[in-house]
Amino acid sequence: MAQTTDSTIKTTSRAYVVFDKGTGEIVHVHYAVTFSSDVPAREKPEARALRLVGATSGANLDVLATEPAKVNTLKAMKVDVANRTIVEKITRS
Repeated sequence: MAQTTDSTIKTTSRAYVVFDKGTGEIVHVHYAVTFSSDVPAREKPEARALRLVGATSGANLDVLATEPAKVNTLKAMKVDVANRTIVEKITRS
């Protein structure tokens, strides 16, 4: 018996970048894939990302939702806090 995938089901991939609001330092990246047929989650992905790093309500952390391709794990990255974008970290020699 052959199994097939329902071609009407659409997927969405997002990266949730947890970062320090003061420095832009990235402390965690949470990836999530949702399907058009999913029932709404009990927990928003941003809240899950914060929970996974053990953030408390007083933590100086925020979450930036972005396309996974914008998170380059091969380079040192940070969040430009003013523009809420991911940028390459500049290292001084």
